Amino acid sequence: MRIWFGLSALFLTFLLGSTSVMAAETGSLPNFPPGLTIGIAAGTLPEAPGVYWTEKNFFTTIQAVNNGGHDTGAHLESYATVAIVQFVPGWTVLGAKYAFQLDSYGLFQAQLDYPKAAHLASRSTVGASDLAIRPVILSWNLPDHVFLGVREGVYVPVGTYDPLQPVNISHHRYTFEQGLALSYVPRDWVLSANGVIDVNSANEAAVVKGVSERYTSGATFNVDLTALRQIGAFQIGPVGFYGRQFSADVGPQNLNAESPVEGAAGPLVGYKFKYVYLNLYGVQDISARNVGKQSRLWFTASVRVPGML
Repeated sequence: MRIWFGLSALFLTFLLGSTSVMAAETGSLPNFPPGLTIGIAAGTLPEAPGVYWTEKNFFTTIQAVNNGGHDTGAHLESYATVAIVQFVPGWTVLGAKYAFQLDSYGLFQAQLDYPKAAHLASRSTVGASDLAIRPVILSWNLPDHVFLGVREGVYVPVGTYDPLQPVNISHHRYTFEQGLALSYVPRDWVLSANGVIDVNSANEAAVVKGVSERYTSGATFNVDLTALRQIGAFQIGPVGFYGRQFSADVGPQNLNAESPVEGAAGPLVGYKFKYVYLNLYGVQDISARNVGKQSRLWFTASVRVPGML
């Protein structure tokens, strides 16, 4: 079975100029964190109605690379905790289970170290992210343990934004997200692919040489991949993601650092308790162009909230 998945964009892009670090929309972090849906059967929804809380924590080290994949000398370290609240009311829509979801970084911290040639001090940023609202999540239970999921969402720019900062947590724009997931979940396996496409509105406050400029980042594609074997209460297997920007930016050319492309892979180990699911996974970029080449470690905890719905 062949399925074309759209989506998401990753860019935290730093490229070395004469004395500055530039990116496609300088200092922009990805709306959809790469690897966010690794480790789950993304095409499915929980069987029982209720409210489900997932807390995902990740630590990332990043080396900015140019179009040739070479380190520019700009490095960044970041930590974030992402709260995901999913409401499953037990409704059926178009023959599918229905849910809606809210995502938000509770805290994001990043430190940027410039190339030595820039002679600039390190900079750090701490704050809250934009809010992701996913009002439509549908999951169809198809024959032979196959599940098809569709998601529609929007990122609302309510987070910390300062156009003069080298790294920003909010994007100061709306981003509209469409998702398609396919999962194969027989008794002892989880094989899943979750693709998303992000389409961005304009940021009216991008700053170029002290002047506010209108800047629109191009649309992006991302797919998270999971292949896990269930052994008792344990899950183990390879995971990864691939992402790229597939349409051009619109705005001042000195903010455009070409189209980012990124692919990563790594291992996952998970454990299912009676009421809680935990996993730990790490991914390392195998290929990266015009983006931050990442080493990322995730820790996930999921639980159904007692007494809700």
